[in-house]
Amino acid sequence: MSELAFEPARGYHAVVGDSPSGSRVSVKGAPEIVLPRCTTWRHLRLTVMDRRTRLRLDAEVERLASRDYECSQWPSARRQRAPSLPMSE
Repeated sequence: MSELAFEPARGYHAVVGDSPSGSRVSVKGAPEIVLPRCTTWRHLRLTVMDRRTRLRLDAEVERLASRDYECSQWPSARRQRAPSLPMSE
């Protein structure tokens, strides 16, 4: 396993590891930093990140960012669970 630690100037954290189906990269970071670097994504299959998909993901990021998700009073706060990303149209 290899790790690229979070650095504020970079805006993301990445880990490369092994899974039963091969190597995997896991990235966590700001969508406005991570998404422009993506060329493919996987839901049910590997898919090219085309303009239409990128616009849908950008719209979903904006929608979720406009909602209030409480996480500062763990575990006693009442929270909304973040919905999963819509995968098909």
